[in-house]
Amino acid sequence: MIDNVFRSTGEFTKRAYLAGKLDATEVEGLADLLRAETETQRRQAIRQATGGLGELYNSWRASILSCMAHLEAYVDFGEDQDIGHEVLSSLQHSVQILKSEIDSHLNDNRRGERLRNGVKVAIIGEPNVGKSSLINILSNYFKAPTETAQTI
Repeated sequence: MIDNVFRSTGEFTKRAYLAGKLDATEVEGLADLLRAETETQRRQAIRQATGGLGELYNSWRASILSCMAHLEAYVDFGEDQDIGHEVLSSLQHSVQILKSEIDSHLNDNRRGERLRNGVKVAIIGEPNVGKSSLINILSNYFKAPTETAQTI
């Protein structure tokens, strides 16, 4: 028997998320993919929907857990097992690398957000001076009519 029940928007994605098949970054990437208007937006959304961002976050998580384990070993066994200062310097180096990666990721001037949402621009000027042509050139796409002097 065929199930003729209509599903609500996002129901299958929600089920996949709740079942652990998708993580939150993949769900967000899928939503971005469905809303994408440009090829660049689509490529970024596909990278996120296929787990690229989740992999980055998981690698950071693994680094943090490793640092915590080394620090705990130093605190618990440092004096007894002759775990020296080289462990601390290695740990400090690992934390600095991780901090640098996270800072770099967060300080991208919201590039992903601008890509997702677009940029609002106003091109103003006298009639028939090439505003529509400029829009077409900048967008690399025919968006504004230029054949007749009908735009203002």
